[in-house]
Amino acid sequence: MFPRLLILILSMLVWASASLGDSTFLSVPKLGSSNFNIVRNGKVLGHHRFKFITHRQRLEVEVSAEIEYRLFSIPLYTHSHLAMEVWQDGRLISMKATTNDNGERLALSVQVLNNTLLIDSSQGREKVPGTALPASFWSAAMLNSETLFSTLRGGILPIEVEYIGDEIIKVKGEPRPTKHYRMTGGVERDLWFDSSDNMSLVYLKFEAKDGSTVEYQLK
Repeated sequence: MFPRLLILILSMLVWASASLGDSTFLSVPKLGSSNFNIVRNGKVLGHHRFKFITHRQRLEVEVSAEIEYRLFSIPLYTHSHLAMEVWQDGRLISMKATTNDNGERLALSVQVLNNTLLIDSSQGREKVPGTALPASFWSAAMLNSETLFSTLRGGILPIEVEYIGDEIIKVKGEPRPTKHYRMTGGVERDLWFDSSDNMSLVYLKFEAKDGSTVEYQLK
């Protein structure tokens, strides 16, 4: 009886360790959600939210974003985006996204087929490797990738990632230990992941086409 009980306890510990490893790899924050202000040149233009729903080795990520840029009271640019990513055992298995980009309506759908992903978007259908990752930026897994795909219009984006170093930055007024990475190529971003919270994304910064600085500040 005792050996069976011991085996059961050990197997439960191994399962728990594996589950924790998956969460760490996928950058799921302990709170289960992340809510960012989108800031351009110091002014808040909107928000970008991630909600994480986990069940054993399955992860669902709800993504929503809203942006409105006004000159005085005149809206010059609006953007809204909704997406649902579904991951299984650390691999993306499906995704659906709808976007209104300043009046242009976009839809994207991703499904797994054997060892590939089929992406249907405004650019048509394309088949990419099953290891391809979406450019939704929340996951540290993309730091090991050489390509991402656009979550708005599809299409493969070649990238290079450089590790800048460990940095202590203020997040919601508190110092956090982070790892700073720089992404260049088809996507250019500086990203900071919290090494004390499952490598979750806590800060993002990039230069927009007009030369302005855009930041994602966790709130």
